[in-house]
Amino acid sequence: MRATLSERTCRLARGDMHHDEVTIEGTLVATESCCSGKITVRAPTAEEQASAQQSADNMEDIAKLYPPSKPPFRAAGSRVLRISNNGVFELANGDRVYMDGVSCPAAGLEYIRKLVLDEDTIVIVSRRSPGTPSPAELWSATDLKGLDSPAYSVIAETALTSGWCNAVSSATNPQNKRYEALVRLRKPPR
Repeated sequence: MRATLSERTCRLARGDMHHDEVTIEGTLVATESCCSGKITVRAPTAEEQASAQQSADNMEDIAKLYPPSKPPFRAAGSRVLRISNNGVFELANGDRVYMDGVSCPAAGLEYIRKLVLDEDTIVIVSRRSPGTPSPAELWSATDLKGLDSPAYSVIAETALTSGWCNAVSSATNPQNKRYEALVRLRKPPR
């Protein structure tokens, strides 16, 4: 998954993904960027390690209460051609969908565009109702060097935990409570 880096960002490396289970193995690293665009990788501080562990523990607690959807391993997907200003994803296969249970301001949509408008990223759609555009759960699948299968991510969950978008209750979204819990994990800006 590609994401815009803030001044200091901790990230977990993703590991092997199997059909019915996900194994995450990796090393916690910290990255720093500055106005020149140069990104450096360094060992995380003790505070950053503790914060990453707390985030992982919080995500695990939410998963116990509100289980996430299963990744759509090896499902067919399509590239995103554009995302409209009202959040409709226009896909290369002609489909038009939007993230169910999520509302994004213009700045949030810009971050999502940076995430998915990439030649190495496809979107896998799980429709929640018929029609066009249709509410859907959208997964990004990105091929990463060294992995046998793509890295999968629920776009709405990335948008919610990053603070790009907000959860909105939807009659067609079985993840309403999960999305609300994910929003509560956000850290206030520094």
